[in-house]
Amino acid sequence: MAKENLISPNGLSISSNKILTSTAILEIGAEQDSRNVSLIMKTARTLRKALKN
Repeated sequence: MAKENLISPNGLSISSNKILTSTAILEIGAEQDSRNVSLIMKTARTLRKALKN
């Protein structure tokens, strides 16, 4: 923990809002939504990698 954020093992700072949003998206559970979540996660990972470089 650092201030109000959780620090992941790879050093990312995760706010409570990010956790709540991610949980809400995952709870939707419909097939189309699962594909959208997958696309969102892939895009987020790509953006994270691009911002680190």
